[in-house]
Amino acid sequence: MTEPDADAKTKSHTAQRIGFSAILLLLVVIAVVLPLAVSSAYASFATAQSDQRFSFTPSGTPHAVTYNRLRLRVIGLDEWGGQATIQVSGAHICNPTCDHDARFLFVSVPLQNARQEDGLPPAGTVNYPPDAVESSADIKLPVTGNSILYPFDSYRLRLGVVMVRVFNDKTTQILTPKEADGHLFLTLRTHVARLDMDKPLTVDPASVRPNNSPYQYLYVEDLTFERPLYIKVLTILLVLLVSAAAAYAVFMRPFDQLVLNSGALVLGVWGIRAILLGTSVPGITAVDLALSVVILFMLVAITVRAMQYLARVGQVSMPHRRRRVVPALPLAAAEGPPAATTVERPAESAVERPPGRPPG
Repeated sequence: MTEPDADAKTKSHTAQRIGFSAILLLLVVIAVVLPLAVSSAYASFATAQSDQRFSFTPSGTPHAVTYNRLRLRVIGLDEWGGQATIQVSGAHICNPTCDHDARFLFVSVPLQNARQEDGLPPAGTVNYPPDAVESSADIKLPVTGNSILYPFDSYRLRLGVVMVRVFNDKTTQILTPKEADGHLFLTLRTHVARLDMDKPLTVDPASVRPNNSPYQYLYVEDLTFERPLYIKVLTILLVLLVSAAAAYAVFMRPFDQLVLNSGALVLGVWGIRAILLGTSVPGITAVDLALSVVILFMLVAITVRAMQYLARVGQVSMPHRRRRVVPALPLAAAEGPPAATTVERPAESAVERPPGRPPG
């Protein structure tokens, strides 16, 4: 075996060992994280988030003579529009009668520098007359989040609640937390696709009250939405596996099959996006960037292999790396001790040998 053939064989074995190690590591990662994904998926399907109810009003609070019972339900979150849709349902109950409507303002409180804001931040308003009739309305509030980080994106809504009494003569009274005690009972549920809501965190209403505003928050709750664990795990595993499949197709399949199936490879890689994101995502996410890198790698590698194939077929000399030059040995060492030589006598022909003379 010549030296170039030995070097090529060594490089081939090294590349195969690296590929084997990478695949082994990928399988170990799958074996570790896949049970976590299965457990998360089972928990999500076995216990629906819509069955969980969070109460803003402290338990054991007695009813006043006039009170409101409201139920909030987060029914949608537009990641790209930055808005959450909340369904508000409930009734204004008076015993026996009362002379005012109940008006509620649901506010998206800024996460930073809330006290430096002048006036009330973006809010949705719902009115309830004193007839004890159940009614519902949908409001939209801005949320904070970065959708490009999917599936590691998260969204926050700091929800503030203001209660106002509107009397028959059109005068209003803004209730303080002490005055509203026993007059408002508020619960929250969520039902948002592909997003889980953490347990709401209570914020001191006085710490985020805006400047130059007569409004006072009765409740302020931090709502955080993030992707379930199984979506994060499945996204990572599918991107890694499709990358490994692309590398296998580019480097290990014959060139003629690679060229014929290149379009199917690109469509197959991009088809993973529909599995992970659906078909209604209007913007670019981290998954889109990762899959774009995989497709770019495939196309560049196919182009390089096409160039090598055409150079081999057309017998085009390609520049190679300079071979390592082995220094020559000294003359004395190269010659070594004189070797003994033997002179062989040519064999005699049977025709030329005299009759009766033995050979040799």
